[in-house]
Amino acid sequence: MINPAVTGIIGSGVVVHVPSFFDEFDTLREQLLYEVHDPRHYMTPDVDVNMTTLRMEEIGLDEVRVIGATGRPAPEMLKIVAGYEDGVMGQAMLGYAWPDALAKAQLAAEIIQQQMIEVGLKTEEIVIEYIGYDSIHGPLADPTHAKDLNEVYLRIAVRCADKKEAAKLGRLFPPLALSGPPFIGGAGGMIEPRSLLGIWPTLAPRTVIEEYIRVSVEES
Repeated sequence: MINPAVTGIIGSGVVVHVPSFFDEFDTLREQLLYEVHDPRHYMTPDVDVNMTTLRMEEIGLDEVRVIGATGRPAPEMLKIVAGYEDGVMGQAMLGYAWPDALAKAQLAAEIIQQQMIEVGLKTEEIVIEYIGYDSIHGPLADPTHAKDLNEVYLRIAVRCADKKEAAKLGRLFPPLALSGPPFIGGAGGMIEPRSLLGIWPTLAPRTVIEEYIRVSVEES
């Protein structure tokens, strides 16, 4: 919650924080510097902020005074994060239970990859992960208890040029229920392919952008 007297980061103001949100004074400082790579030059559309001159003082119960922030003129370039169509994703999942859950899922992945070659599935990118083992940590997953996992879900995702090609992946999974490794623990079904959005961060002259920006304030 920001006190209405605060007009911006340049200058001074009072931040009123809720105890459950900012439990400690240090937390407020951490939030201020969150994702700030260079506190001497924190670039915003309106100002190049210098946070090294900023000072904070706890002035009351759950109130902190922020003073001394300085800045330089607004940057000539503005950051753009543009989205673009980046293919279509097809994905499928199949779960396996103990014993040897991971080994079964890995064998199933080998079978699917061979079938992808046989049906001529054209992919631009393939992701294979074993949920319950390495879907978060990837190659850093600890293999110590890999043989004793209660359950593992095999997930394969592909990026293709079009929806028709991406849909081929899902059709390869159902036969594994009867003709693959034993003791499947669940299937994700035929997941509908979906379009992917790529992200392109870049810079552009602010004169080009501001020409098309209009700001209006209406009071109800």
